[in-house]
Amino acid sequence: MRNLTEFGAFVEVEEDIDGLIHISDMSWSKRIKHPSEVLKKGDVVEAMVLSIDAENQRLSLGLKQLATDIWDDFFTRHHVGDIIEGKVTRMDELRRVRRARRGDRRAHSRVGIR
Repeated sequence: MRNLTEFGAFVEVEEDIDGLIHISDMSWSKRIKHPSEVLKKGDVVEAMVLSIDAENQRLSLGLKQLATDIWDDFFTRHHVGDIIEGKVTRMDELRRVRRARRGDRRAHSRVGIR
């Protein structure tokens, strides 16, 4: 890990070649406000190459892509019409956000307020 910014972390993948792990590619389920919640300067990380822009010399990397996508996992176990139990974790004027829990697995779903 070379440097942390508000929007991500720069990783030296080879000498003089850095890639960016954008904050949105760090976790499937955590709402990360700053990359320092997940990484620190000097960390050695394994990341997936998401895109290469050779013309602009940019390399996009991802951490979450190496883990199971909680959304894919949730949708393979649940279908339209299933009844699930969840805990309201946040609320605003337009919708509720629930956290459904089954064993140790967690997923989020949005439900309109009536």
